[in-house]
Formats: sequence, structure tokens, C-alpha cells
Amino acid sequence: MLKKYNINLWISLLFSLLFLFSSFRASAQVVEILLFLVALVCWYITKTKGSPLIKIETKYKLMALSMMGFFLIYTLCYFYSQGITTKLSALNPYINYLICALILLILLKLPVRLNKKVIFYSIGLAGIINGLFAIYQGLILDIGRVYGAIGIFKFSQVSGAIGIFTTIFYLFSSNIKEKVFYLVATLLATSVVFLSATRGTILGLLIAYIVIFVALFFAPASRKKSAFLSFIFLCCLYVVGVTGLIVIDNRKDAFGIGAFQNDMSLYQQNKVNSSNGLRLEMWKEAIAMFRLSPIFGMHSKLVDQNLEEIIALSKTKRTFNELLGEEERNPDPTLYPKREVIVKAIAQNRHNQFFDTLASSGILGITALFVMIVMIIAVFWKNFRSSNLQNFQIAWIGLGILFLYGGCSAGDVPFSSNFMIPFMMIIFILLAKLQSENQQCINQSL
Repeated sequence: MLKKYNINLWISLLFSLLFLFSSFRASAQVVEILLFLVALVCWYITKTKGSPLIKIETKYKLMALSMMGFFLIYTLCYFYSQGITTKLSALNPYINYLICALILLILLKLPVRLNKKVIFYSIGLAGIINGLFAIYQGLILDIGRVYGAIGIFKFSQVSGAIGIFTTIFYLFSSNIKEKVFYLVATLLATSVVFLSATRGTILGLLIAYIVIFVALFFAPASRKKSAFLSFIFLCCLYVVGVTGLIVIDNRKDAFGIGAFQNDMSLYQQNKVNSSNGLRLEMWKEAIAMFRLSPIFGMHSKLVDQNLEEIIALSKTKRTFNELLGEEERNPDPTLYPKREVIVKAIAQNRHNQFFDTLASSGILGITALFVMIVMIIAVFWKNFRSSNLQNFQIAWIGLGILFLYGGCSAGDVPFSSNFMIPFMMIIFILLAKLQSENQQCINQSL
């Protein structure tokens, strides 16, 4: 039945669509739902027809359980703070973890063989599409920070992940045409990160490239020398490219260092209404929330009940007037505006994954987040020095992307985003499935 409907190709195309339409809103959620439905139907057909299902390795089960655990713990913390009779829309991002965990378990059970060429070429093509989109917005439309059709942070983060894929493909490809294709895709995909000027993603990409550089020391001997030379050549192209961006497009502060220094100078003068100044105040408020509710954290209802304590404990310098319309602003900065405005401002996104998780779900949430990250690392750790080139590449793509999003977490909340959660988790599902398939081929050949 699976062969009759060529389900291998259809599932491969669904994974491909995740990357090809990564610059558009809702694309990751659409792919997630389609993958879940298709995988569920295939599982039902396979089971009812009596076809054998594949046994899932323990490390993949633990990865799925950790994703479910993060969802359940966050839900518990949310109900503790908000009560049962509240809107459940705030749980939408975390439900993605539950759905993706089920997709992972079902796909690993199915005797499906993904079409690697279709997926890998699609990833390369996606990098080219996103890069050209960014160049059009940044250099032709003269948009200061490119955003694709999805937003600045998300556009840079999805393109950064695509860039990690294509970088590994470029470094270890032995076919000259493929090598050039993936090199172009890498340069264009990562150009999105620089043209979006998102410091968190730039930091994450830098960390990921350090991880990739370390990977070269553990590469199979037959590819090690060529991979090192390819990496050096890529770094030289980056130096030329960034220099050209600064000269041609007059981007003197391409990495945002000057803007950061200016914000910190203003902050020392107690002027906090800047990008980085407001972040520092948000983080102080998040720490205060954690100190007041260390186990479960706080959401808006508890923030409202403890507002005065949060403000006093954090010693926040925010006036919150920047959130109001001109007619509502209070001319006296010592007086706060509407209480509901303050509550909403303190309870919302804190532009740092770890402070955000501590504030909203306390020790339980941050522990669940780190457990999930460790379980994902464990899936790829065994093959980080594998002599099998495919397993080696999969392992280092997984580790590289995880470190990329670790860096992004310094300035954003990718692990709490309704778009980024399915995008990230489907990538890890893809890598886990490819690794599982490859291991089955190795075992059958022994």
C-alpha cells in the first residue's frame, strides 16, 4: 500500500516544503499538521494490512517523551498561574511539542525511506530563494532590516538553520557541481542573517560555525583535508562579503556593535527606552518574577496580583509610556500608566529564552527545557565521530542547529514561538528519521 501511493516521495516533499516556504507565515504549522495526518494514515494502513512496524530505539523515545514533558510541565505552570477557567490560546505554541513528538514516534515506526536527494536539493534551493528575497528587500528596496514575509527574527532564524544544512553539504560534497550549488546556497542563506541585523542569530551562527569547525577534526580521514580547505575558502568569502556589504551598502554597523554601545551609554544615564535598555529591564523583571514564584513561574493573572512586588524587587526603570498612545501618556515619568498595560508588558515576551522560561514556568519549566535539549543532543552524540559519512553529517547538522538556536535564545524565544517550534522540531524529526534509516541500512549490510 505504501509503495502503491509512493508515500516515500510524498512525505519527502512535505519535509521539503518546510524549507521552500520557510519565509512565509504559518508554513511550518501547515507542514506540521499535514505531516501528522499523513503519518497517522500511513501508520493505520500499515498496521491494518499486517505489515511489520519498525522498533524505535530508546534514545528517540526519550527525545519524544522530553518534548511531551515540556508541553505538560508548561501547561501545569500555566494553569497554576492563570487558573482553569482561562483562555487556552497561550498554550498554542507548546501544543506543537506534543504534535511533533507524535510525528516523530509514528514516522520512526513506519517502513518509510525518505528521498534524500529531493530533500537536500530543496534545502539548497530554499537557501537561494531566501537569500535572493533578502537581497531584494535589503539592497533594492533599501529596507534596513530584511524580514521576508514572516518577520525579522523568524526570517533570520530559519535561514540560519538552512545555512547550517548547506554548509555541511558543501564541506563534504565530492561532486563539484553539488559543491558549487551548496556553496551558493550557503552564502545566500546566511546573507539573510547579516541583512536582518539580528545580533542573537549572528551570535548563534558564529557559535554553530565554531561547532562545525570542531567537527572537521572528527571527520572521516578521506574527507578531512578537503573539508578544511573548503571551510577556509568559505571563511574568506565571508570576509569579502561582509566587507562588500559595509562598503557598497554603507552598513558601517553590520553587526550592531555600535548600536549596542550607544544603547549601553544611554542606559548608564538611566535612559532605558532603547532596544537593549528595555531588554535589560525585562530581564530584571523576569528575575523578580522567578524569585516571587520560583517553582511554577508567573503568567498575567499572578503578575497582576504581585505587580507592586515585581516593580519594587526588580527596581525596573521602565515608565511603560512607550506602550501607550500619545493621548494616554503620562507627562510625569514617576507615575505609571494604566495597570493593565504594565501587567501585559511585564508578562509578555522577554526577548531571552532562558529568562522567559524562568519567569513563565520557573524551575519546572527551565528544567524541562534543558532536559529536552539534552535528549536532542543525545540522539546525535553517538555519531559525532562516526566513520560513516552520512551519520557524521547528520549528527553535526543536528548539533550545529541546536547551538544556532541556543545563540538565538540570547535575544529571542525560539523555543516558545508558535512558528519556530514546529520548524525546529520538524528539522530534528527529519534528522532523526534519516539517521534511523541509515543505521538500518548499516545493520542489514552486516
